[in-house]
Amino acid sequence: MSTATFNTYDLKEHNPFERFPAGKYVVAEANADGFYNIHVRFDHGGGMTTIESFPLHKVVHMVSNIQDELELPAKAIWFDLPDHVLEQPSLFNRRLMATLKRKGMYWKGRKG
Repeated sequence: MSTATFNTYDLKEHNPFERFPAGKYVVAEANADGFYNIHVRFDHGGGMTTIESFPLHKVVHMVSNIQDELELPAKAIWFDLPDHVLEQPSLFNRRLMATLKRKGMYWKGRKG
């Protein structure tokens, strides 16, 4: 799956998906530095998380590849997009923030 190294685990012991909306199978979660880890869960109760962290633009491509490989619908994917990531000077992040603003999906001081 993609070009990342993953740790595997039992979701009964470690479940990062509890922090996100129900029904998600692939989650890209931002850390305090604005880099991402990818979490993947499986129906058999197992899961895996990337060991390395990646910038948003790389994670978008990696998640897309994972989605294609696992044949998941778009509603099974979740991207964590906190303010500190969208406000980074990266061209990709700035354009994403501008798109979200145009659609009324981003404003300073929003919750969640």
